[in-house]
Amino acid sequence: MLFPFLVVLAGCLIVKLLFDKESIYFFLNGLHFPAGDHFFAWFTDVGNTPTAIALTIILLFFSYRMSFVLASTYVFTTLVNFGLKFLFSFPRPTKYFE
Repeated sequence: MLFPFLVVLAGCLIVKLLFDKESIYFFLNGLHFPAGDHFFAWFTDVGNTPTAIALTIILLFFSYRMSFVLASTYVFTTLVNFGLKFLFSFPRPTKYFE
């Protein structure tokens, strides 16, 4: 069960050792296509706070337990996300290339 994760991790580490950040960034940034641009512009909003609150409220009508699980998961991941952002404080790509 852990083997596929280790293979992907090893592959990422090899790429990181062979190429610099700028090359990796521009390579990944070049892998877009027009339909994906429209889809992911919309799909990005699925992770926003209003969407999570709306889904939690809708789920409340079907299952209190699952609604609580969704809300607590959202709060937990938000806290971990903010903690990691302050721990690493890595600038956005626009700041990196200035």
